[in-house]
Amino acid sequence: MKTVTYIGSHFGVSEDKLPKLKNILISLIEKGYNVFYCGDYGNFDSQVNSTLLHLKKEYPNVQMIKVKPYYSSNKFTSPQAKALYQKEKQEILDSYDGEQLEQKLKYFENDLAEDFYNSKYLHEKYFFDEVVVCDLDQYPPKARIIECNKWKVRNSDVLVAYCPHQYTNSGKIRTYAQKHNKTIIDVD
Repeated sequence: MKTVTYIGSHFGVSEDKLPKLKNILISLIEKGYNVFYCGDYGNFDSQVNSTLLHLKKEYPNVQMIKVKPYYSSNKFTSPQAKALYQKEKQEILDSYDGEQLEQKLKYFENDLAEDFYNSKYLHEKYFFDEVVVCDLDQYPPKARIIECNKWKVRNSDVLVAYCPHQYTNSGKIRTYAQKHNKTIIDVD
């Protein structure tokens, strides 16, 4: 099992760099790297996740494992998630009646609310093959994202990085990977 993780600017890469990112991922997959430890913070993570989802059609052996820094005790991690949850619930109330409504609401409240809204990306269990939560209870909440990224680096063979500024958290994680002698492929 060959593993890859990635780190990048919260703003993501520009449109003209997306083909290079895709080519890097294809090259890694064709070299036998089939497990990708995924994050979900920022546009770069979204860009890589989206690219991998499209590549899975051609390379079905690719596994996307979402690595989360903590369990969320609150199903609404942001006002936007709460608003979306309420909107979707209202759409169910407006669209169904009788027994159908009862079944949909039960599913919505028990299954969806439990884990879909712990993340800013909806329906993570449909996008990722597995979800792993790092055991980081010893760290304060704000430090857990950085520690989770370090965990992904330690447990990966390759880091794909887009770090235009070394002083950012992504730049610090790239430096951390260098210190751990990881192979780093820069998207620049």
